[in-house]
Amino acid sequence: MPSPFDDDERFPERPDVPDFWRLSDVVLQFDGASGEGNKTLEQVAEGRIDMNALGYMGAQRVAMLVARAGLPHNPELLAALHTVFTTSVLTGIEFERKGGHRA
Repeated sequence: MPSPFDDDERFPERPDVPDFWRLSDVVLQFDGASGEGNKTLEQVAEGRIDMNALGYMGAQRVAMLVARAGLPHNPELLAALHTVFTTSVLTGIEFERKGGHRA
């Protein structure tokens, strides 16, 4: 059985460095918690960050991005971008908890 660190011809552009695999582990952990574990984003975030603070910051950053890009005020787009912001922050927090970048 090949190691996940071996080159995989299906993903020729995929980095083969510990940072990628640590990020992959975090994303799979969150996917499992929300998918199979049926946890909400708030439950996944529990103990990592105050969701009110993160939600407010996300809303502000998304509004600024949309305004600067000249995009229409579309609730679905705003919700999608807010989710990306929120999950990115949570991924970064967990990445650091799992050891972060190591040279």
